Amino acid sequence: MLLDGLTSSHPVSQEVQQATDIDRVFDWIAYKKGAALIRMLANFMGHSVFQMGLQDYLTIHKYGNAARNDLWNTLSKALKRVGKSVNIQEVMDQWTLQMGYPVITILGNETTDNVIVISQERFVYDSDAKPKDPALGDNSYLWQIPLTIAVGNTSHISSEAIIWVSNKSEHHRIPALEEASWLLGNINQTGYFRVNYDIRNWRLLINQLTRNHEVISVSNRAGLIDDAFNLARIPLNVRDIVYCTGVSLMDEDVWEFIWMKFHSTTAVSEKKILLEALTCSDDRNLLNRLLNLSLNSEVVLDQDAIDVIIHVARNPHGRDLAWKFFREKWKILNARYGEALFMNSKLISGVTEFLNTEEELRELKNFIKSYEEGAAASFSRAVETVEANVRWQKLYKEELFQWLRKSLTH
Repeated sequence: MLLDGLTSSHPVSQEVQQATDIDRVFDWIAYKKGAALIRMLANFMGHSVFQMGLQDYLTIHKYGNAARNDLWNTLSKALKRVGKSVNIQEVMDQWTLQMGYPVITILGNETTDNVIVISQERFVYDSDAKPKDPALGDNSYLWQIPLTIAVGNTSHISSEAIIWVSNKSEHHRIPALEEASWLLGNINQTGYFRVNYDIRNWRLLINQLTRNHEVISVSNRAGLIDDAFNLARIPLNVRDIVYCTGVSLMDEDVWEFIWMKFHSTTAVSEKKILLEALTCSDDRNLLNRLLNLSLNSEVVLDQDAIDVIIHVARNPHGRDLAWKFFREKWKILNARYGEALFMNSKLISGVTEFLNTEEELRELKNFIKSYEEGAAASFSRAVETVEANVRWQKLYKEELFQWLRKSLTH
């Protein structure tokens, strides 16, 4: 699914015009996706019927050649023999002749009880990437999808049922879906697609997994995690938050990895996001190292050094480090940014805005006595801000902590 979620993927079935095409055709998409599709097919046919059809196919075509349509037609006949009518070729052509796979989205209908809205669209990791065939946009993709579902509650999960989804959006009635029940799609991950839910259903599933995870099978739990991670993948507008959270939660190896990515990328906007993510570490040694590196113009651009210092100051683990660094390196910083009053003002404000103790206020005032030339107005605003922080701490800190403790115990 990782390869098949890229716009550079290809269909399972491809025409072979010359011998050199063969290597291109037989890759992971052909073998692993092909196997996944056969598994999905066997599941919606029923394994005994599928095996019967497969035996017929091998018997009919022994000592001869066969193509995919021969297999699909034989399997359709096997289904007919047990009273079911599904055009296997029509279904499977959509899965083998189209590249990629769908994501199913299941939404509860707020106006009608027991009715859900099911929609499908092609799943791609990068929605901005240009498709191989510009004439075939993602909206043109459509599959006939054998969606297996089950309904559960705190102690029980129903046996699975199957819904065929053939359109972009459909309404379906699920009689057993009560208010406190959750719905699970793609049971045991037999379908070659991902499933997304509305927020309410995700929360019910999360609550179920927290309270009694064994109601949901191991393969379904793995599927929920895999779908959730992949559905949560580049959007650009949350990339900085994701990078920052990752650095703050992980060890030094992750920090070093982000540092190397910062050096290797040529995109200016990406460099800025990666650099700011490095300031999110909980490791004070790494934060100190970053502060010192920020003054090396060959490593960090002069205009970005200010952001490094400010973002370390905003990190609760680095506030005092940035404040100490600012005072010790003030002559260097003032010589570098002093003539650019906006830059200097931004630096002073950013480093001091979270200082909030009497000791830090005293340090600020003593520092100003020695070094206020050229930035008097910025330092004056800084003192006023820190005085307000200290006053708030005295008046409300303990009251806020008591409220938080009381709220958390409930």
